[in-house]
Amino acid sequence: MTEEEWQSLKTFVIDKFTNDPFVRDMDIKVESVEPKRAVFSLDVKHNRSNMFGIVHGGVLMTLADVGMGAACFSCNKKVVTLEANMSFLRSAPVGKHLIATGSVLHNGNRTLSCECDITDDEGRLCARGRGTFFVVGRIQEER
Repeated sequence: MTEEEWQSLKTFVIDKFTNDPFVRDMDIKVESVEPKRAVFSLDVKHNRSNMFGIVHGGVLMTLADVGMGAACFSCNKKVVTLEANMSFLRSAPVGKHLIATGSVLHNGNRTLSCECDITDDEGRLCARGRGTFFVVGRIQEER
């Protein structure tokens, strides 16, 4: 892939995730996109917390899925999630700023395997997600 093609793909991925209605409703922000890697952030607000005042596990799962999906898109692949799991390691109370870093571990023709680390604003690991994604097409056609 040429530099021009990469920049076009990167712009597409950023625009796609910035304007996705669900991502916007969740108030998830794109921080960066690189080959095989995407970084997103989320501020833990009251409407994203559970009854204990910490971020809801479903929000963490969503954040990880978005990060891993965007990392797959950065490989020029449109994907859907086949399976995902999450290890919850540390709670994040209302007021915390979370960073999700999705990475592609295996970039196959039909499936991609990914992981996503979610850390708080102090750099502590709060959760780690893993997922398998099915390729439904390419974003840019290969030359």
